[in-house]
Amino acid sequence: MLRRLTPAADPALRQISLEGFEDSLLWRPETLPDGKRADSYSLFLALMPSAGDQLRLFANSEQIQRYFKISMKYAQQAERLHTTLLDLNQGVAFPNPPSRVLVEAVVEALKGAHLPPAPVRFDRIRSFNGQALTLRCDRAGREAALDLRRVVSSRLKSRRLPALSTGELHMTLHYSPPAVIGEVLIEPIDWNPDHLALILSHVGAHHHEHIARWPLQHAR
Repeated sequence: MLRRLTPAADPALRQISLEGFEDSLLWRPETLPDGKRADSYSLFLALMPSAGDQLRLFANSEQIQRYFKISMKYAQQAERLHTTLLDLNQGVAFPNPPSRVLVEAVVEALKGAHLPPAPVRFDRIRSFNGQALTLRCDRAGREAALDLRRVVSSRLKSRRLPALSTGELHMTLHYSPPAVIGEVLIEPIDWNPDHLALILSHVGAHHHEHIARWPLQHAR
């Protein structure tokens, strides 16, 4: 939930209105309930499914994990399913929350952007470094998403903002599979990302804070 803050006296900290935010506000990270604290922070841009695709992707995740006899205890929950497009951490987790200046600069860089559709087709699964079970796709299945990545990356780089490619596009289903699973072809799973989201992960606290979002054009 985004919070509205009192305008600061310092002009450098004045309230501003940025497209993507729900309202004019000065951003600050969410305070987690029950005294939870993050071990570190990760800031990234991700493709997010619609509510309907979210449930369908989670149902596919359950089916895959039942097939491999994997407990759902550490499964990625439906509301956290996403495909990371760009890492804004330069590959290194932040020990503290990112600065407001960085967050608002990213939002400003994407102001007014007309983001093309980015349909994705996952057609295989594979464990990643023996620590995460992921959905993967071939080149054809990720072509549109890679085009979108280039569009977004160009806008960020034009403002000298960090934008590290996350390599092969994937969707994490489970973080602690009991065994390494090599690449296995599956029946294709097609989905159309609904929007691009700027997310702050509170690492260790299992919390994704959605800071801003931009709708994608619909594929025809």
